[in-house]
Amino acid sequence: RVNSNLGRFGGSAIFLSLWAGVWVGGLTARGAPPPTSQPTSGPAELAPPATQIANPPPPRKMAGHGINRPVRPLSDLERLQEAQKQWAGPAGGDFQLGDLIHAGLNAEGNLRIDAAGFAAIRGMQHIKVRGDDPAIAKAVWVVSIHGSQDEAGPASAFLNFYRYDFDQTADGQLWGIQFTAGGEFTQIIGQGMGFSAIYVEQRGQGNQMASLQLNPTVGDKNKFKDQIYLQAHSLVELQTRDPERVRKYLEPMLVRILGSDPLLPGPGDYYSAFTKIPADAQAAKSVMDILPRLEADSFDARQAASADLAKLGRPGVLAVLRLDPATLSQEQKSRCAAFVRNFRSVIFAPDDADTALHNPVFLLGALGDDDPTVRQASKAQIERIVAHAIAFDAAADFDARRTFIDAQRETLSKEISAKSATTTPAATAPAPVGGN
Repeated sequence: RVNSNLGRFGGSAIFLSLWAGVWVGGLTARGAPPPTSQPTSGPAELAPPATQIANPPPPRKMAGHGINRPVRPLSDLERLQEAQKQWAGPAGGDFQLGDLIHAGLNAEGNLRIDAAGFAAIRGMQHIKVRGDDPAIAKAVWVVSIHGSQDEAGPASAFLNFYRYDFDQTADGQLWGIQFTAGGEFTQIIGQGMGFSAIYVEQRGQGNQMASLQLNPTVGDKNKFKDQIYLQAHSLVELQTRDPERVRKYLEPMLVRILGSDPLLPGPGDYYSAFTKIPADAQAAKSVMDILPRLEADSFDARQAASADLAKLGRPGVLAVLRLDPATLSQEQKSRCAAFVRNFRSVIFAPDDADTALHNPVFLLGALGDDDPTVRQASKAQIERIVAHAIAFDAAADFDARRTFIDAQRETLSKEISAKSATTTPAATAPAPVGGN
């Protein structure tokens, strides 16, 4: 369920999104981020659904001299150029991507989205967005919010969030992403040069499904022949069934539109495992000031204290995890745990830091974390496991870190797995305050 001040997005979002594709600038529900090379083998895909949302519509008909003539479909480059013209004007506002939207995984292994940062936005707006990746500020961002945003009113609001990277014009590059959320429905559409890709997630009792579909776009079938339809009960199960394709095709879309990869561990996981990272002094003081109010007699006062705790973000997460649980009341423990849980992944158990510290996905994910202390701790742990230095600079800029991880991911993953299998792990770290 989308946890947001926008309200509970309703069924109108699903109807409009599926009916129109909801592409800003007249784009259809066709978009794709895959690379130029495709895997030649993999697990058997399920049969595609009877109606494939990502399939392009048939050519339009246009009357002329009494004859219906098909209109030539736009190429990927032409669609890019049309969107570029539409959003060539200046952007309004100035937002941090992490303040607008925060993503994680819920207990069922599906997306948990907090879109509270959009609460003040109405209608459709071209906005300026920043983030740790320099490409975020270079991209063009559009948000569209319609329907009721009143938590007490009808669940009829829905969110569309778009990102355009108009410099991504080479074959296989991703130039447009649309994120749609409504009720028990989430959809992410990627538009690439030569491919369309769509991830659909439906949640709800008796109707839980996650699917990933890729197709060549119109006019590019001779370049890209691979067509994929994968389906599972959840995003995590989808990753388990076909990790290579999820990593290559879906994760780039998630990272670009959400600012982080919800399939990787979160700050709460990293700070639980790397117990020697100290809390920031100011954040620790703020947490100590809030703690008494977390067990106030008034429910409203306790709720207000939890809201203040949430405002501290990841520095507050680290400070909470460094508290001594023995000094906290049950109410304080419960509210601190709820706060930290929003910064965790369901993939890694919080009381099993020992396993995480020998897991290549966990350690390589930590090398790409925003916090340099996490990156340095992961580098040191990897070097202890593989028994040699790695040429990773924890203080390097975003692009340099990403280049290293992409180049060394496969090699280091195999080496960490092989060495961990023959190494006796150290004693398990104690369960953190923010445990599940």
